[in-house]
Amino acid sequence: WSSDVCSSDLDQWLQFIFLPTLHQLLENGEPLPEQCGVAPMAEEYFTANTPGAAGGVIACLQRIDELLSEPRDLQPEA
Repeated sequence: WSSDVCSSDLDQWLQFIFLPTLHQLLENGEPLPEQCGVAPMAEEYFTANTPGAAGGVIACLQRIDELLSEPRDLQPEA
């Protein structure tokens, strides 16, 4: 995903690449990334471009980062 960030603004990348990709992975039952660190990049981007206007977006991305980066039990349930 990271190569696509350079060619568009972060807000567009989130809307048209990152979130739809996560949605597709979930819909198809495919494995999710084991690490995610989008929130710090978003915080820097939105602070520079829309100060004070994206707190909710950043909070959601922080939660996505936490959920994707926490250890998971990959053992199938019996």
